[in-house]
Amino acid sequence: MIKAIAIVIIGMFVCLFAFQQLDPNIPANNDNIQEVVDDQNSLSITIEGEVVMPGIYKLANDDILNDLIVAAGGLLESADQDAINLSLSLEGRDYFYIPSKTAYANNCEITAEVEKVNINSANADQLATLSYVSDTLATRIVEYREENGPYMCIEDLMNVKGIGQATYERIRDYVTLK
Repeated sequence: MIKAIAIVIIGMFVCLFAFQQLDPNIPANNDNIQEVVDDQNSLSITIEGEVVMPGIYKLANDDILNDLIVAAGGLLESADQDAINLSLSLEGRDYFYIPSKTAYANNCEITAEVEKVNINSANADQLATLSYVSDTLATRIVEYREENGPYMCIEDLMNVKGIGQATYERIRDYVTLK
């Protein structure tokens, strides 16, 4: 009985090894080395919002936001081009959102052209007029800009203490860089 169990276990390991060698989804050892080299010279970046094909794209470390937008099929007509910096380097970033020119109601009807607040020139009082931005948070946005220079992309707002993913998603369509 013990011999039969041992033979079955050894047989299972042999079969697993054989299937691993035959499975095209499992890379060979040489592929792993190439993949590590490729990962050092490229970035995986997610782009969402007003682009033709939102998704995750693999680009070179020295590419810029314009290259990512081209890979995503370009901007839609509804994209707010004043809210993006096309020459922004992708290095060190993994997510971009391209906002819309218009605000949408819950039923997806166009309600009005949005008066956007420029996060690179607005004072704390102007920023506090945005929904979900308190006086304290508006002050932090201005202080961050004064300490670190102008915002290069809207996603940089998430570097401000008190702005997480949820708050960012609520205000991103109401701010601009220009």
